[in-house]
Amino acid sequence: MMVKNIIILDDHPIFHNGVKQLIDSEPLLEVLDMCRTREELFFSLSLGPADILLLDCSLPDGESNILELVEQLSLQLTDSALVLMGDSVSHQKIAEQCSPMIAGYFCKTLPAENFLILLHRVRRMLNNESNNNSKCNIVMQDNIPFVSNRLSVKEKTVMKYLQKGLSVTQIAECLNRSVKTISSQKRQAMRKLDLKNNRDIFELKINEL
Repeated sequence: MMVKNIIILDDHPIFHNGVKQLIDSEPLLEVLDMCRTREELFFSLSLGPADILLLDCSLPDGESNILELVEQLSLQLTDSALVLMGDSVSHQKIAEQCSPMIAGYFCKTLPAENFLILLHRVRRMLNNESNNNSKCNIVMQDNIPFVSNRLSVKEKTVMKYLQKGLSVTQIAECLNRSVKTISSQKRQAMRKLDLKNNRDIFELKINEL
């Protein structure tokens, strides 16, 4: 399987170094370059393409806004996946505006393992596009991760019960809620955490969510 190259756009050097170490620890992912400004990003892209672009929603003062940047990149880089990063509700709203053009969104307050889950899912998506010889833009679909908010108290409670081995029906009885409500909370929690199946629930560190 081919290694996917990543370029990061973020103006925080500490975050740069931490993300690079995290990504470079993964055998199928590699940081190609780390850029602090839009100008640096386009210079880096002029030297060679990247498979995945990680773009911070908070661009430095004087830079064009992130929506304009995403629009430009999505038109120019039809074989690259764009992933936005942020740490606030406003950033999530920006990502929602960009959703037809991006492959995912990651909230920086989530645990590192969620970040890697997102990147590997995007990597697999890129591999599928390559295998299908598709030339269309790689964009967000319903099955592409949109890792954003932390779990609500109710969602976390449901996940804790699931980790103990209880079924949705049993949890509904314990919490005096309908099966439909518990199923909905489970589904929302799994969507936020980008979990594929029930087995993934047992690998979570619930107290860190």
